Amino acid sequence: MSTNSSPIILDVRTVAEYQQGHAQNSINIDFYAPHFLEEIQKLDKSKKYELYCRSGNRSGQAEAIMKQMGFAHAMNIGGLDEATTRYSFEEAD
Repeated sequence: MSTNSSPIILDVRTVAEYQQGHAQNSINIDFYAPHFLEEIQKLDKSKKYELYCRSGNRSGQAEAIMKQMGFAHAMNIGGLDEATTRYSFEEAD
């Protein structure tokens, strides 16, 4: 199990929030969507994931859920303030 590769960035905000601007190469899985758990289960548990949302609340909850599901390398990096300093962002069209 190699975890040395770059982490996968998960944006757990709503689709509308994501479309207003998001981290480049991020994957949007809406924490509030009814299929959230289903989408998380499709992910590779051996990969590293960094999660963010608007304030850090949803991404913190998502991190806890992922860890309960067996994701050893899920990390909440916080809200937009933290995400914009850590990643390059794509603005809305």
